[in-house]
Amino acid sequence: MWHLQMLLEFMDKVVKDPANKMTAENVAMVIAPNLFLMSSGSRNRPQAMDRELKLAMATSKITLLLLANRTILWTVTQLLIETSHILDITSQNSIFSANGAIYLE
Repeated sequence: MWHLQMLLEFMDKVVKDPANKMTAENVAMVIAPNLFLMSSGSRNRPQAMDRELKLAMATSKITLLLLANRTILWTVTQLLIETSHILDITSQNSIFSANGAIYLE
């Protein structure tokens, strides 16, 4: 995750640089193929080309969302901390059955 965080920070700096003429959408479109391994099979068929275009658009949108939310991606909320504490206490006072059910003692 550390590398992804650094990459997103770098992308943000590129987008905010006054000398840069690329928008966040353009940067996401260029970076997305490097983040997601895509293979649509044969490129000769129209269906494969259509699928590849849809995959490219989807991964570009995901990359743009990662960039837009980079400051909160690695944030742990207070609710998550409290929930994990409750789950920890519960698991210390429980017995796990073979089928995964939890029985409190």
